[in-house]
Amino acid sequence: MLFGCLEPYSPTVIEQNVNLLVVDGFLNASTNSIQVKLSRTLPIYTEGSYTTEKNATVVLEEEAGPSQPLYETVDGTYVMQNLNLNNSKKYRLFIRTEFDEYASEYITLKQSPSLDEVTWEATADGVKIYVSAHDPTNQTRYYQWKFWETWQYTADYFSAYTYKNDSILYRNSNEFTYICYKSAPSDKIILKSTTQLNEDVVGKFPIHLVPRGSRKVASRYNLLVQQRALDEAAYNYYVQLQKTTETVGGLFDPLPSQVTGNMHNVNNPSEPVIGYFMGGSVQEKMIFINRHELPSYLLNFEPEIINCRIDTIASSEVPSLFPQHQLLEGYPENPNIEPYEHNFFLVIPQQCADCRLKDNGTITRPVFW
Repeated sequence: MLFGCLEPYSPTVIEQNVNLLVVDGFLNASTNSIQVKLSRTLPIYTEGSYTTEKNATVVLEEEAGPSQPLYETVDGTYVMQNLNLNNSKKYRLFIRTEFDEYASEYITLKQSPSLDEVTWEATADGVKIYVSAHDPTNQTRYYQWKFWETWQYTADYFSAYTYKNDSILYRNSNEFTYICYKSAPSDKIILKSTTQLNEDVVGKFPIHLVPRGSRKVASRYNLLVQQRALDEAAYNYYVQLQKTTETVGGLFDPLPSQVTGNMHNVNNPSEPVIGYFMGGSVQEKMIFINRHELPSYLLNFEPEIINCRIDTIASSEVPSLFPQHQLLEGYPENPNIEPYEHNFFLVIPQQCADCRLKDNGTITRPVFW
């Protein structure tokens, strides 16, 4: 028998402490708004999240026209609303950080064609979601989709009582913590080209799968889909980015190779800049999926492992245990007795009766719900 061992090899490029600027910007001609996210790359195998680029100066510049500054809402995210846009003009992004200046190429505002429909179907793997679109002028050819999913879920137990102002009281409707809503953006790059087709048509293209057993569809589920039209250069950039990021995880994970877009360093053109600035109109559609619409074989959901031990305590103990424990029922049972007059209460750990602690959701119902 022959034995040998493999020694790990880390190429020099992987061990370098790269700190390149990453730009993710979109100029939305449908809402006359812009959002730009700035961050920094990380070396391969680095643990931890990416670093946002804070306190930068970000400006939208119109070719041979005025400039409009953006403001920072959260770390590394810069926005502006109510822009004065002209679809016949070209625009570019200018960025000044603490140490350097960056600019994009001038772009035209690409108009998105019709997003015809967003549909779903139940499959053996879960709920699969599709988009269909077309451009009768055959001018689009390159498509990108993003989506935002929102789902409703519940706590394990309903708490009808609360403790405040030294009294045990019935909760007001806006104080119930049984039903929550959670939202999350897509973390995939979703692209489609129709250049190989005679007609510029996208028919029932799959963009998302809610896996079988996922509790996202256990009550009610919503998906908002946004469609953008790309030019060939932007499409090629995202194809390369898609291939690169899917080998390591997500869009903001460390990149194993450089994927440069239409951004550059003004003072040092040889320095790579990661990212792409693009703009145009947007088409949107929204769908809902309700539990009763699903076939029975998709109603078996992943079990939740949670310790929900119910205890009985005297009402005098409530002040010392609330809110770590929530109140379920008052005893003796009598609808004519006010909550604070009950002698005993059933209590349960807070995470079992407060849905916000269960999945970091919110009790605020979305306006579109």
